[in-house]
Amino acid sequence: MKVNERLIFAVLELFIILCLTGITFELGRAFALAERGYKACGGEYLILALPALYYAGKRTVKDWLADLREIRRGGNPWRKEE
Repeated sequence: MKVNERLIFAVLELFIILCLTGITFELGRAFALAERGYKACGGEYLILALPALYYAGKRTVKDWLADLREIRRGGNPWRKEE
């Protein structure tokens, strides 16, 4: 059985992003608790949105680069192909 290298990379990337998000969230909660002196829900919970923001930003950058390549080739990236 052949394993697709792109799939392995995508799963590894997702795993790393989720681990970093969890670690960052726990650190944020610890710092917020130390700052406030009591448990509360604050801005540190926005850290949990980082994976969605990462993948949206990644897709946007890829689209921009594809448009720039199309413009460099002399095409119009916003015109629909017929």
